[in-house]
Amino acid sequence: MTSRFVDVPRTAALIGAVETSKEKHRLIRAISQYSEALKSWRPGAELLAVSHLFMGVESLKKAAWRHLVSAQGISARQLGAQWGFDENGRMNLDTFLDAEARVRLIFSANQECHQLAKYVSDHFEHGFSNAGELHTKARNCVIPTARHLREAIFSLLSLEMDTLHVFTSDYAEPRGPARLEQYFFAELMGGGEKLAAEGSEYPICLWRSSFDDQFNHPEVSVQAKERNDVELRSRSIRDPHPI
Repeated sequence: MTSRFVDVPRTAALIGAVETSKEKHRLIRAISQYSEALKSWRPGAELLAVSHLFMGVESLKKAAWRHLVSAQGISARQLGAQWGFDENGRMNLDTFLDAEARVRLIFSANQECHQLAKYVSDHFEHGFSNAGELHTKARNCVIPTARHLREAIFSLLSLEMDTLHVFTSDYAEPRGPARLEQYFFAELMGGGEKLAAEGSEYPICLWRSSFDDQFNHPEVSVQAKERNDVELRSRSIRDPHPI
């Protein structure tokens, strides 16, 4: 598994867009929560990840509808009318727009994902349910919730189309569902003094793994690249952070 490379010029453009945005502070709060979620991006920590992601959603909801109002050149009350605001209802206009923006704009009308993420976040934060009852729900919504928040952040930024395309295509899928670290110990066996392939200074191996259950050790297949006469003799696989 390899890390993603950082596109420095486009990342600089992204930072500049956040800095000059009218919603700078709410964007920074959402990005900070997204960053905290990534720190819990591993098996067994999905509850923390979803909680941080939903806090990021909460940070961004008001910015999302204010951005839409500005883009359409309408008032908040006009947007409320479009979305079915009831003047005689129990919510005031701002509260109504916040709630609707969370579903319509940040979760892109994905009601199922929104309800699941909100349920997990509320029940975990306020102690409405035992953590053991929430793990499966969190695992099922952590990836789409991260994607929705990420896309919502980008939707509020003024970026060149090519820059936006890179961030929303090449990096469209949040890494996951969780970080798995495996240490593979083996011996390279072969004849001759040079075990590396022609043109390579060191031996290069290809690592392939697959698994059905993210909490089980993956089946690992490793082979020496471009050398049929070199054998990689497996010794052990270790998980540095067992669950």
